[in-house]
Amino acid sequence: MGNGGQKPKQYDEIVRDFVEEDRGTFIVVSNDQTFLKVFRGTMYKTLALPQGCVEAFAEKARAQKQVKAALAAGNKPLVIIERELEGVLSVEFVSYLRNDYPHLPIIVLTGEIERDGLVLLHEMGVNNFVTKPVSANVMIEKMANTIKPPSRLGELVEAGKRFNAKHDFDKALTVADKVLSLKQDSPAGLMLRGDALKGLGKRQEALAAYEGARRGASMYLEPIKKLVQFYKEEEDLDMQLKYLEELDRLSPLNVDRKVDIGGISLKRGDTDKARGMFDSAKKLATRQAFSKVSTMLKQIAESCMDADPEMAEEYLRQSLETKGDMLDKSDLETFNTLGIVLRRQGRWKDALSEYEKARKVAPEDENLHYNMAMAYVDGKEFDNASKELNKAVKLNPEFGYRSATACFNIGYIYSMAGHDHLAKERLNAALKLDPDHAKAKKLLDKLS
Repeated sequence: MGNGGQKPKQYDEIVRDFVEEDRGTFIVVSNDQTFLKVFRGTMYKTLALPQGCVEAFAEKARAQKQVKAALAAGNKPLVIIERELEGVLSVEFVSYLRNDYPHLPIIVLTGEIERDGLVLLHEMGVNNFVTKPVSANVMIEKMANTIKPPSRLGELVEAGKRFNAKHDFDKALTVADKVLSLKQDSPAGLMLRGDALKGLGKRQEALAAYEGARRGASMYLEPIKKLVQFYKEEEDLDMQLKYLEELDRLSPLNVDRKVDIGGISLKRGDTDKARGMFDSAKKLATRQAFSKVSTMLKQIAESCMDADPEMAEEYLRQSLETKGDMLDKSDLETFNTLGIVLRRQGRWKDALSEYEKARKVAPEDENLHYNMAMAYVDGKEFDNASKELNKAVKLNPEFGYRSATACFNIGYIYSMAGHDHLAKERLNAALKLDPDHAKAKKLLDKLS
């Protein structure tokens, strides 16, 4: 099957065959109930797969045990895991899985494209990424391409990796040459060839293969990691350091690598550089730990929002305070939730104050201006609300058009600020999305 040759129906068949013929199972590590509902519906209703092929866990430890149990029972698990759980990137968990089960297929779910975090996960051995929200067809396609790579080249590379893992280096070398005959200078083929040659004791030829793989894929981390390992075996500190630093530039969230760079710098007598890398590693690890605590406090706050808004406010503030001067765009949701809690208490001015703090973290976020507009509505300050909406729309001209509720709210604010033409346009957009939106109908009739 050639590149890109698989069709939607074939994707369905690949996933069905995986479950029904290869004893495949899906182990999902997520606490996103919306995604889990869609995923189960896709598996059980769209594909009509047998009940029990999907097992969902909110905790990584339980999922890890299930992977081991599934493999022991002769099943083939495919792991689907959130990019971030409880405020912590799933890097360590993926690393454990990849180390224990080198051929385990892993898909990561992400709600956003955040380059450094995704690069780090790819480096740890993730096979594929899915950006949420995801349709049933896209989910099936991603799983099919993970189960069965859509090219002859991919199948050969996987076969070669298996030969190298079994120390059958001559066969691996034959497969590598076949890959390179299909695609000259293929980085994957060159790495396969390098591993086989190194296994056969032909180290200089292996080094040439690794360097060729690196030249052919400037953003591909694996060839550089092969070079680091090669020079570690050669006990060449200078070359190890060179390639470790290159990896650190490409994937800067790897704490262990910063420690390695610091350790080698110390051996070379560069104490200042070593201390700088150790401090960077400490800061990064601290940020990840604080992020976990911050997320836990936010979860506590959300559990008491309805019953006790004041307690929710207390824990939300603690969540933000925990991160100190390490606040970033990932904290916008916490600021937003705090604003909602304050508005529920009638404290719209306090909500505005929190949104102003959030704007320092993400000045280009249109949602913040919308939230500020809604707070001004609580205070009947419609002119100010209208100004904030204008800022949101300037940042994103398409803002709000996917939600009937947002369109109505924007239309209402514009009508109260005396901008009838803008109000009508938004109210019509709301009715296009939801023809039965009674409030939009009523306000539009009034304006007409």
